[in-house]
Amino acid sequence: MKIFLNWLVFLLIIVGTIALVWHRHRIGEHLPNMPTMTGLQVILFAISLAFVWVEVLKWGSVKPFNCIKCLTGWFALILAFTFHVEFWPFYLPAGLFIGAMFEAIHMRWL
Repeated sequence: MKIFLNWLVFLLIIVGTIALVWHRHRIGEHLPNMPTMTGLQVILFAISLAFVWVEVLKWGSVKPFNCIKCLTGWFALILAFTFHVEFWPFYLPAGLFIGAMFEAIHMRWL
């Protein structure tokens, strides 16, 4: 059940993003009118979401998403695309790098 809930929340984030983009396009609003985020805000928010998902929401020993590194990359990509950050495809490797650095510090000193 817990695995199902993890996947459901993850899919709802993706479907919500697609629905928002489609709705804005359908009613004639252009996407650049949406609010934007800076690159630093995207990375910080992505690592915060990943940390909460993996470390705070401990729903059992079996989790489909138990890697802060991977989740930071995916959250950074989704947030950068949603909030119109320039060069949004590059936020997947940037998020992976920041997540890996955080995991290394977390495992070594925290």
